[in-house]
Amino acid sequence: MLKIIQITDIHIPQEGMKPYNIDIRKNFSKMIKQIMKTDFDLLVLTGDLCFMVGEEQIYIWIKKVLDKLNKPYLILSGNHDNPDLIRKIFGYEGEGDIFYSHKTDYGKLLILDSTSAIVSKTQLDWMESECKDENQNILLFVHHPIYLAGCKFMDSKHSIKNSDEILASIDNCISKPKHIFCGHYHSERSIFLRDYSLHISPSSSYIQIESETENFQSLGSRQGWRWIHWDEQRLETFVRYYEL
Repeated sequence: MLKIIQITDIHIPQEGMKPYNIDIRKNFSKMIKQIMKTDFDLLVLTGDLCFMVGEEQIYIWIKKVLDKLNKPYLILSGNHDNPDLIRKIFGYEGEGDIFYSHKTDYGKLLILDSTSAIVSKTQLDWMESECKDENQNILLFVHHPIYLAGCKFMDSKHSIKNSDEILASIDNCISKPKHIFCGHYHSERSIFLRDYSLHISPSSSYIQIESETENFQSLGSRQGWRWIHWDEQRLETFVRYYEL
């Protein structure tokens, strides 16, 4: 069994900043210390590493904290990130959007980039090529939920812009991703559509956002990470909220 931890929307600010009076850096460091005590194989961080905009010194600080895990980790870019700086600091090759595959004993993880609130045609064509072989096990990770999720404020103000194109591209895949993992909405929910499920994870060190109102409303700073247990036969996933 492959044990994956997903963290998302950590929104690390400059040192000394405490948005909403929340010490985000302290929360993130405490979370990493708790994760270090768990048995896992891979960490996936699904975007919005920086508070508002991608900053080199913040990425350097995050990398130093993550490296203490002594475990492999994968980075996605979110709408508050800078893909070029992520490539520079975390050592990803190429330029532009950050998208790649990660092979495991149980199948492939496909990583997409929705920094600009779209998933580009280049990425979608690549995804289809990665999913062209039959009987593959594939998990998909992207920062934005790929369709509206019933979260009124985020759906109306900050949703993905090319949902129809993404869904059509997934339909074109011969081996379709059965599970899609994302963040961005600062809330927790799983939605089942067509032949796959969409799992939205809460912020791992910042605020959560009320889903039932059309205006922004913070639900406070109860943070968590998502467990993904994956083998040839099944996938189990759940969110664990941690003690600060």
